[in-house]
Amino acid sequence: MSAIAAMSAAALAYRKAVKKSRTSNGEEVPTWLKEFRDRMPELSILSPAPEAKFKESPYEAKKRELAHSKDRYEQLAWFTYINVTSKNWFETFILLNILFLGLATGMDLEYSEAGDDGIIDVVDFAGTFTAWVFTFECALKIISEAWRPERYFKDTINGTFNTFDFLIVVLGWALSSLGGAAIGALRMLRLVRLLTFVKSIKQLRVIVSGLLTGMKSVTYIVLLLILIMYIFSILACTLFGVNDPARFGTVLKPKNTN
Repeated sequence: MSAIAAMSAAALAYRKAVKKSRTSNGEEVPTWLKEFRDRMPELSILSPAPEAKFKESPYEAKKRELAHSKDRYEQLAWFTYINVTSKNWFETFILLNILFLGLATGMDLEYSEAGDDGIIDVVDFAGTFTAWVFTFECALKIISEAWRPERYFKDTINGTFNTFDFLIVVLGWALSSLGGAAIGALRMLRLVRLLTFVKSIKQLRVIVSGLLTGMKSVTYIVLLLILIMYIFSILACTLFGVNDPARFGTVLKPKNTN
């Protein structure tokens, strides 16, 4: 107990000395105090930890920037964000449209040769309807950024997916204007659209992020395996090439033994 009391008294004296030196002349901690602190690192346990930097949520940041603005466009951006793009029903609606488009694309590939008018009408309606839905999604999310639309593409969480969505929308309208000549590419583009299903489900995003992160390590593992196989190929040619030239005569490709 006496050791703890002595440490507490030392820590209290240390804090008072630091506070006095800072309030009296506003300079940094004197050298002797720094040496005292370095020699007794256990005092850092008794001293309070510095406050963690507060990180604003996207909602609080937009509220601070747009909620009380007098600018009409910023008011529209705040209204769009608070009533549409930040709502769960909006994300659910977009998710359902992605599933609808995926189902229609599968029907198109399965029954396109049959010439069923009902299937063709459903596929055409799905393509046109979802194209407008995804276009309005991009437009509303860009509007919700007010005078800084680049944040739609640079968002730390959804920036990559937003850029991907925007490119698909632009390419979709471009291919649609070409007509039947680009029907195959348009089908592929609609299938690619299913990848945006990942962004709406947190668990899938975690899995995909983990796979992409792991791919970096896999690349280096493959390079290591290639290096090892190349080294052992040279060793095999050096050790066995004279006695068995048919199998170990070359490094890259063995000779035909038939």
